[in-house]
Amino acid sequence: MVVKQAGREQLWRVLTIEQIPNNDIIPGIIAHSQGTKYSAFLTDSEPREVLTIQGQRRWRGRFVRWVLIPALIIGIPLGIDHIGYIMSGQASHNRGKDHFEAGNFAAVPEYTRAIDRDPSIADWYVDRGMAYRELGEFDKALADYDMALQLEPDHRDAIVHRGRVFYRRREYHRAIADYDYVIAPHPTYYYAYCNRGFSYKKLGEVQKAIVNFAVCRDLTQSEGWKARATEEIQALQFLTQ
Repeated sequence: MVVKQAGREQLWRVLTIEQIPNNDIIPGIIAHSQGTKYSAFLTDSEPREVLTIQGQRRWRGRFVRWVLIPALIIGIPLGIDHIGYIMSGQASHNRGKDHFEAGNFAAVPEYTRAIDRDPSIADWYVDRGMAYRELGEFDKALADYDMALQLEPDHRDAIVHRGRVFYRRREYHRAIADYDYVIAPHPTYYYAYCNRGFSYKKLGEVQKAIVNFAVCRDLTQSEGWKARATEEIQALQFLTQ
């Protein structure tokens, strides 16, 4: 499967079901876009992110806005060596993304090198946190999400992925609290409803789970997510009969 960014010629390969050794996975893969950010999720019992591709345009814009323009205003001499040092962090981050997208979750060293170059980019902590999560190093993942939130207090991805760590740690009430926090300012963010539905399901709160899956189904434009949410609703309704 290939995801294409509208208006650009770059193509990215998305991992297929056959490439992921997991007998519990239900066939199917879903991709959604948010600006220049693309994500793909396998449809297993807990949607697991296997690919996140972030447009280079987003980082370049931040580099100009946060580094070049302030330096020019303040009068800081920013030589090519300074720019090269920061750009090498982006290169390390890109290599880390490549490793992660290939299913090599030991992408942490590359992400760490990127953060060492520029510790002010919240997204990089979120990405390293995702790698830590897939390695089962939940405390380190939480520390990275918290750092991202120090840099950007309302960073939606940091909060959602922190909720997913709580889910993996079976701290379902804490996961729900994070999803609640995200949904309040983003009431149409279907992915938070999906994850909150899974958390309520684990707690045995069937009706709340059904409501969340129904909202997810109604909000998402993805046929895959619509089908998955419908399956969850039907399964939960069967349990209540």
